[in-house]
Amino acid sequence: NDAGVGTATIMHGASTNTNPAREGLIAMLGPGIDSGFVCTLTALAILLCGDIETAGGIKGLEIAMNAFDKAIPGGKYLLMLIVLCFALSSMFSYSFYGQRCAAYLGGEKRARYYTWFFIITIVIFAVVPLGIAVGVCDLFYALMAFPTMITLILLRKEVKRVIGTINTKAPAPRGKPA
Repeated sequence: NDAGVGTATIMHGASTNTNPAREGLIAMLGPGIDSGFVCTLTALAILLCGDIETAGGIKGLEIAMNAFDKAIPGGKYLLMLIVLCFALSSMFSYSFYGQRCAAYLGGEKRARYYTWFFIITIVIFAVVPLGIAVGVCDLFYALMAFPTMITLILLRKEVKRVIGTINTKAPAPRGKPA
């Protein structure tokens, strides 16, 4: 879950919504559904049907696959299909996010270099040990998170002002006035 890192702002920045505070409320649905719903259901499946004692190292997907296979006939294949869709959608979205950032920082002509960088990193991460790939990805997340946190601190008064305008709008009166 990359909630709070700053990547979702790229997608929500392209929205046609004219009220940024309302778009922020919509943006909060993503982590709520992802962490609050999907992860909770996966945790329940593992707690009810998984063999947690044999876990060691990075084996979360293996444990989840075994739990789903015990609970649903062919469940491990269903989970693998879901993980494949998640992996592909993550690759496409991060390619888009990075390309948009590269276009903003260096112009549209230079943004294609990011695309080549992204493709090369996919190939490299496919052959290096998993721990190294996770460490480099965590570094990239930190490089995104720190500027986002600084920006949020600097914009806190503006956010408070915009949110205050939403809360002060009174609902339209119903019926005849008393």
